Amino acid sequence: GTMHGVWLKPQGGIVWDNVNSINVGVNLFVIPGNKKTLEKVDLTMYYQHHKGNTLFRVGAFPRKDVLDNYDSSFFRDSVNNYNPTMQGVFWQIGKDRDFINAWMDWTGYASKKTHENFFVGASGKISKGVLFADFQSYMFHRALTKPAIEGEGVSENLQLQVMAGAEIETKRGFKGLLSAGTLVGYERDRRFDDKLYKPAGFVARLNAEYHGIGTKNYLYIGDPRMELYKDFG
Repeated sequence: GTMHGVWLKPQGGIVWDNVNSINVGVNLFVIPGNKKTLEKVDLTMYYQHHKGNTLFRVGAFPRKDVLDNYDSSFFRDSVNNYNPTMQGVFWQIGKDRDFINAWMDWTGYASKKTHENFFVGASGKISKGVLFADFQSYMFHRALTKPAIEGEGVSENLQLQVMAGAEIETKRGFKGLLSAGTLVGYERDRRFDDKLYKPAGFVARLNAEYHGIGTKNYLYIGDPRMELYKDFG
């Protein structure tokens, strides 16, 4: 089907020392053609400390603000569009072409109908001239409801991608990137000894852009991933 929608995201805040701020807003989501006036309402509310090359956030804030470097093998376009809010903690040192960060995103609070689940992750990049190396990673942990439903279990999904390549940016408005590396995973259903998968494969990126118009290409060749999706969703 066609995936579409419109977000309205008004936000305001209080800033002191030009370093610390408290930010509050609301995300209103409308799907054209749907009978609902509002499809989804999310609150944005977080504390931020931003000084020099250090950025720290805690609360509920837009995921793309802080994890825009992650490829679609980690967060698909549909995830970023329909679930754009990250609820947790983010910390980063550095920016642009040299940085490292760590984060946690709570995506489910244990209740009678909801499983406790969360992401923890880290990523980084180091550059020298036109050359660079980067990595992206996360672990998704899916636990039980409260009280637990008989027969259900706990699962994990871990992914790590490491790449190296080259990127250029000219004064005439052209940007280009070419990189290659590997994507490995670890997927486990704790209920069964044989429900353990370790997918691995080759990955490559080829991006080209001229004055803001361009194309992004991502290639994966390897073992099937998300083998537990049919069991856990």
